[in-house]
Amino acid sequence: MGCLIELLENAYFHCLHYVVNKRLRKVERLFWALWAILAIVGAIFLVTISVDTFYSTKASIRVRTDYLDFTAPFPAIFFCEEKEIKGKFEEMLKHLKFNLTDRQSALDIENFVRAASFIRPLDRAMPQRICDNPQKDYCRFITAYGQDLSLFANHIRAGCKEIFTSCTFNGVEFDCCERFLPVGTYEGKCFVVNSYNAFIENNLLNGSVEAQYGSLRRGQKIGALRHDAALNPANLSVELAHTDLSVWYMGNTNIPTKMYQKHNHLHERRFREFRTADIHLRVLVASPDNSLLKLEVKRRNCKLSQEAQSLRSFKVYSNSACEVECIKQAQLELCGCYIHLLPSENDLLNKQCNISGLNCVSQALEIRKYLAKCICISNCLLIDVSLIGIVPNFEYDNDIRLRNNKSKKRVNFITRAPTVQYVRHANQEFLDFIVSIGGAISLFIGCSCLTVAQIVYYFLVKPLVERHHPKH
Repeated sequence: MGCLIELLENAYFHCLHYVVNKRLRKVERLFWALWAILAIVGAIFLVTISVDTFYSTKASIRVRTDYLDFTAPFPAIFFCEEKEIKGKFEEMLKHLKFNLTDRQSALDIENFVRAASFIRPLDRAMPQRICDNPQKDYCRFITAYGQDLSLFANHIRAGCKEIFTSCTFNGVEFDCCERFLPVGTYEGKCFVVNSYNAFIENNLLNGSVEAQYGSLRRGQKIGALRHDAALNPANLSVELAHTDLSVWYMGNTNIPTKMYQKHNHLHERRFREFRTADIHLRVLVASPDNSLLKLEVKRRNCKLSQEAQSLRSFKVYSNSACEVECIKQAQLELCGCYIHLLPSENDLLNKQCNISGLNCVSQALEIRKYLAKCICISNCLLIDVSLIGIVPNFEYDNDIRLRNNKSKKRVNFITRAPTVQYVRHANQEFLDFIVSIGGAISLFIGCSCLTVAQIVYYFLVKPLVERHHPKH
């Protein structure tokens, strides 16, 4: 008790010495004691609010105003096959040396192979005929090849050179298959330009996307397409020999998946409506600020591109990659296998579904319930791509000369570099948190670091010194 009285008499707490000052009347000391209690309660209340604000306030996006030169990467453009090239089925049968004797079985086998090669992870039904006679062609084929469904996709789905005939960027021609890289997606293997996942999957990018973002924007080393600093429109012109395709236009960290199907997707039926067209896109970029990198995931409410530890099939985090991973995990948990078209890693190749597994996956309604519980937050590097409009050239289609004789369609993807740069930043850093707490305590009870030192001195240092070194 003596230590407390001595502390109050000499401490840097404002007015607390009046409480223990014996020269004052009891009413005066009571007055100061009440005010001291109110001040302490007020300080505790304000500190509680500061702590709650610090841990509940998420990162936000604001316009960046301290840049002079800013260029953004061209969007990621995906081409995903929806139907095989004519004659592919016959080529597959020839390669497998499988002879058909029954025309109806041939149609059944073709329908089954097509469905297995282009099935979507959340399709409800897998068309399949019941084998009632083991001697029929259909039953012989299913028995021989039904355990490895990826075999069909490898034979049926087109390669890069079968799809693309000519590519230019801002009028400069380039080899399509050097820039359009294969990547695993929700729709199976697609070909994409300017995808960070494709760069890493094809060993063209090392390290984190954030660390490489400057070189990605400048298009260095990895062959990334970019906007120029003069804000001129960028034009990616692609000619195609195969037209049964769907097109996805997305941010460079994302991949095609169901969540983007309504807003970033041109379905194959829409894509076939024109022979040549200009597709105008708008790009917005919000890059993470350095202050954001110090925050934990819960506080910033987003993940950095390199924080893909929870994803087995992707090296770059995005909410779309997370969704595909959730679909895969749901299928593995409920059916013990996953659809063979989903991205795979070597140690899970033996977990790809056969026919019975495919039937389980297509009929498991619990998969959608599982996905509802899956939380996929956004990437801190936000690259939003939206469609402005499509300008088809219907009237003069017959007069337009394509660059390659094998070309059946030309599509021009036209974008302008964003004129405004956004940044995702922490609303309150740890230093701001310390300052707010210090301000609250100082406002109500006048404390400082020296006050803490006084408390330690009077309750610990001084008693120890007096005990071991008494005054004589």
